[in-house]
Amino acid sequence: SSGDLLGLAGGGADGFGHDDDVEDGWDFEEVSLVSRPVSRVSSTSDLTTMTAPARGLGGRGDLPPTRRRRQQGRQPPPWRGRRWGEIEWRRPFRLPGRFRALDQSHQTYRRAYNSCIVATLFVLLVGPITFGGHGVATRRQPPGFNFKLHPANTVNSYVKSDEELRQFQLCGRYTPLTYRIDPHVPPARQRPILEPITWPTANRLLLLRNDGHFGHIGNQVNSLLHAYDYAMDHQMELGILFHSWAMDTIQTIAYETDTYDRLGRDLYEDLNIIVIRNQTQLQGYTEVHSESAKKLYFYSSSNYTNDRDMWTKKMPTHVSVLRRLFLRHNRGYGYVHNGLRAEDTCSSVHQYFKSKSGQMRYTVIHSEYQGGKIKPKLELLSKKTMITVEQGAMYMHPFYIRSILKPVDMLERPIILISDGQFPAVERNLLADPVIGPRLMILSNRESLGGSDVNLAVGADVFIGNPASVTSGLIARARHSLGIDYRYTYLFRRKVKKRWMTVCTDECFWNPWVLGVWV
Repeated sequence: SSGDLLGLAGGGADGFGHDDDVEDGWDFEEVSLVSRPVSRVSSTSDLTTMTAPARGLGGRGDLPPTRRRRQQGRQPPPWRGRRWGEIEWRRPFRLPGRFRALDQSHQTYRRAYNSCIVATLFVLLVGPITFGGHGVATRRQPPGFNFKLHPANTVNSYVKSDEELRQFQLCGRYTPLTYRIDPHVPPARQRPILEPITWPTANRLLLLRNDGHFGHIGNQVNSLLHAYDYAMDHQMELGILFHSWAMDTIQTIAYETDTYDRLGRDLYEDLNIIVIRNQTQLQGYTEVHSESAKKLYFYSSSNYTNDRDMWTKKMPTHVSVLRRLFLRHNRGYGYVHNGLRAEDTCSSVHQYFKSKSGQMRYTVIHSEYQGGKIKPKLELLSKKTMITVEQGAMYMHPFYIRSILKPVDMLERPIILISDGQFPAVERNLLADPVIGPRLMILSNRESLGGSDVNLAVGADVFIGNPASVTSGLIARARHSLGIDYRYTYLFRRKVKKRWMTVCTDECFWNPWVLGVWV
């Protein structure tokens, strides 16, 4: 009845203890009461005298009793009752929640559709655009397919005046090396801006074929570096077959890719290497010469005989090549030339230190025995540099390791031993030491190191290696290329009256008169 409805609004002018004239700043307007058929109303006079409160339930008489009682004692939203009350709050039109989400999705779809239309028209009118060496849009094509690029068309021709300097991180670990980038390029396409590697050339080509590998990763990298020496001495351009030992060596460490065309372009712009994928690319050369990996490994420039300091002129090229290889180290996101997924060269660092790999300080010891062949090599080096062989680089005695780590405050830090497993006394003595043993982790039976093991050693705070090992030499030269101080790379040590001292600086890492064919 009307009495029930009016009684529901009791307890104040609006049924909730509020006054009718309280409007709280809302825009209200008087409206006429719209009648509706109510079977429970006894007379029309009751209906006409019934008025909904200004901020009351406003038409909630049609709700179930349970819900009506539940609404007692709390303030309803101001737009409630705009249908049956005396006043009404006017607000802008707004879709309900479920339709509002559909409308927003539709707007997002329309924006994406319009963007695709604009991009399609741009490609049709302007033409396809690829990304060049460090991510800047360019129309350069891989060399040898349609034309040969002039040396002036290098990465620096796209450098802008406002460059940004960044510090290089190897597997999340900061190194002293800094490089420049173009901040206007999207982050996914940013690449280091590097100086080109060039030398005088005639219309001849030194081609590295798929004639087999030589040795382990240290030997293979040395063969590649000697290929640069050979090409420079004979004024040849350097080319490699797409499936060759040289490509295997490069992609063991770096230059994973998503497209093979981009791989050829990157190798040419960064390393000045022409990738040969078909015979038509060789037609423009007057001479195509080939050398095996073994011959290149033992190659020594004839200029060394006349000029003993010739190696200092070749060293900058070797430094630049190694620096580029580690700047573009593989993370396991791309593919290599044989179609397989590239190895994540940071997997060993993350395996040991996980999320703390960037802050953890650690030492890497590299020990090789090579079936007894390492001792005569060390004795030969001892005659040139006066290093101590016994208890030193060959045996890696605990006292030898302590003499290195204690002055640099690294005895309390993790120590990782990488060994070929052919000289168990090294592992046994270090494990038995009360100071080194509890902190020692061993990677045994590693006759040949992969890219992840090399990066683990290159990024270490302290590296202790064997100067007669080609792999230790590669790690030492890579650390020098990244700007790491030679005082934290220990290869040449001599014992004088119970004291160990370094007898050769970083020049010995590169000097062929000291290391011979091992550099």
